[in-house]
Amino acid sequence: MPPDLGAALSWLAREQANLVASVRQASVAGEHDIVWRLAAILWGFLYRRKSWNDWVSTHVLALESARQLDDPYGVATVLGGLAIARRELRQYDDAEKCFRGALDIWVELGDVYGQAWVANGYGNACRELGRYREAIALSLRALAAWRELGDRHGEGTTHNSLSGIYRELGRLDEALAHSDQAVAAFAEVGDRHSEAWAMNSAAIVHRDSGELMRAVELYRRALEERRLIGDDYGRAFTLHDMGDALCRLGRIGEGLRNLHMSMELFREINDPMAEDVQVKITRYQTEET
Repeated sequence: MPPDLGAALSWLAREQANLVASVRQASVAGEHDIVWRLAAILWGFLYRRKSWNDWVSTHVLALESARQLDDPYGVATVLGGLAIARRELRQYDDAEKCFRGALDIWVELGDVYGQAWVANGYGNACRELGRYREAIALSLRALAAWRELGDRHGEGTTHNSLSGIYRELGRLDEALAHSDQAVAAFAEVGDRHSEAWAMNSAAIVHRDSGELMRAVELYRRALEERRLIGDDYGRAFTLHDMGDALCRLGRIGEGLRNLHMSMELFREINDPMAEDVQVKITRYQTEET
């Protein structure tokens, strides 16, 4: 992690409560431009931290303020950030309304970056809902836009999304090709946080291909990277995925230890994934006995 990024994240962590309070105070004071812009600036940090209450509450206020100003750029920006929170909290109806609203505005404004960002997130939501044709169409739309902009980081993000879609469809060669392209793109721009996500995606494809030892190797690399950059949310996911792979290898005790660590991390941030991990733990404990 670059020293300046590490220092910025540390400062944001220390000042999070004050910054969130500033959004609320600005809302009470009717400083609507400050409200939505400050919430939008905080989005990347709150996304990393998965501070759900602060993320959603600041964005709800920001959306009200942007609408008070009749500022379409502000409305679309905030809707896009709120949509991702709703999706990750599995509030899919609300998420879809936000994604659609944001995408419509970005199209009307002719903003290619905004369209790419929202189309990628909306594609992920469609994948989670099992609407794969829509997910592919939205992701390919996003990928074309990133290429038009020459945005390698954006390309990496959508290659990673496409990897997940094709993996769930059983098209594993295509899934691995996209995850490899995502790893390469993130390495090129020096984003270790996203590179670890893409590495984890590649590991899942290897797992589903039956290459469990290769998957575990990649999980270990991703886990170490996430430990070094302080990505607890990412660690929770990798611990879950690696635990599952280890259990499939018959190393159930080791796998369950990873799953328990994953569940605790998810519980610390009130993530709904904690319930999924608990179900998996119960299943493997039953198999062990």
